[in-house]
Amino acid sequence: MDWFHSTHINKIDRKGRISVPADFRAVLAKRGSGRVVLFPALHFRALEGAGEDYLAEINRKLESLPPFAQERDDLIDSILPQVVVLNCDSEGRVLLPQHLIEYAGLGESAAFMGRGQNFHIVNIEELKRRQEEARARARAQRGPGGAG
Repeated sequence: MDWFHSTHINKIDRKGRISVPADFRAVLAKRGSGRVVLFPALHFRALEGAGEDYLAEINRKLESLPPFAQERDDLIDSILPQVVVLNCDSEGRVLLPQHLIEYAGLGESAAFMGRGQNFHIVNIEELKRRQEEARARARAQRGPGGAG
């Protein structure tokens, strides 16, 4: 598969290094990128991650917006200045910058949460909360008499 799926919980060492799950590294390699792109997620207290192809897609979408549109400026200012491109070391680890660790509220461990074209690195408690809320909304949207 060439998309990110599953959830993996990995430790963050004292230097801020975390192992990128092997299946996530395999997806990056299939997409032609051995590097990890990270930036603060817009709608969640998490780090959004993917390969360089995903960053190129974001740039294409930003360029398609009108040059002086506020939406374009806001998205550019929210994402691009905070992007980091990280190389995995020989053990498959990346060194998370301190400002990103703080933004996502990461502690001694973090969860890699597959989201298809991208993934999130998230605090484990935040992961649990998000999943519970998403399930509750999905059940409510299904409504009475829904399948399942």
